[in-house]
Amino acid sequence: DDFILYDAALPNVVVPGPSAGLPRALRLSAPRPNPSRAGSRITLEMPRAGDALVEVLDLAGRHVRTLHRGPAPEGALALTWDGADALGRPPGAGLYFVRAVALGERAKARLVRIE
Repeated sequence: DDFILYDAALPNVVVPGPSAGLPRALRLSAPRPNPSRAGSRITLEMPRAGDALVEVLDLAGRHVRTLHRGPAPEGALALTWDGADALGRPPGAGLYFVRAVALGERAKARLVRIE
């Protein structure tokens, strides 16, 4: 895993290190659209493959909906929240959190739902 970067020898050339293009840590992208009336898309970014849990929580930290539970590949995993709770009902307007837990790490994103 040794590599050498020469910053002056070749202008505008990027020498990638190991695992170029992959996140170094667990990440969640910003939800889009945000705020949202119906649903939002969010991307889970994994530095390596492993089991992951991604869920929507309300402002008090209560579980609203599971977006993903189980194996997740290294790289990006696109997820969608349709704006409903676990029973298919709209949970109401307010601030929600999307939380990911994987590989011993946690990531969080904020989402505003409007009616």
